[in-house]
Formats: sequence, C-alpha cells, structure tokens
Amino acid sequence: MTDIAVSATRLSSALVGGMPAYLGWLDPDLTFAENVRQVVLDPGSQFSAEPTLLIDDEVREPQPHLAILKAIGAGVKRKKGATKPTTDEQPARANAGNPG
Repeated sequence: MTDIAVSATRLSSALVGGMPAYLGWLDPDLTFAENVRQVVLDPGSQFSAEPTLLIDDEVREPQPHLAILKAIGAGVKRKKGATKPTTDEQPARANAGNPG
C-alpha cells in the first residue's frame, strides 16, 4: 500500500468514525475527496438518511430530535426556536385566506 493509499484509508476511517458498515458505503474506486462529494454529501445517500434512521430506532418521539438536527443544519445557533416547525412542516390553517 502506498503512503497515499494509507492516508486515504485513515481519512476515510476518520470520516465515518471507524464504523465498518459506514466504510462499506464508500466507493473504493473513488478518491477520498470524490467519496465525500459524491457519496457522503449526496442528499439521497445512506449517509444522509442515517441520522433519521438512528433517531427513529432510539427514541419514542423522534420529531423534536429531528427538528433540532434540521435547525442545526439550517444554521440556527440558539436554543430558542430550534424545535419550531419550519414553514414546510406547519399544518395549513382552515382560514388561511381570511386576514383575521
């Protein structure tokens, strides 16, 4: 194994926290940077779905936890408002067309 290959293997292991299953999700034919861009950061990848799956398995009420993760991902830096639903999650009001 070359120094570059050893370095990429270490980086990949660090990227996924040493989790063997997650290492298996990476494409061995891609470079480390390509794996990050094309596999890890792909919105449709297993990596993208994993936080939701883990929280669903571990807690009874996953929505507050998922809302917090979504808020962090959206750049919210304060606790206040982190669990408020975003506009796409809010139910439609029956009188939405009436101004008051």
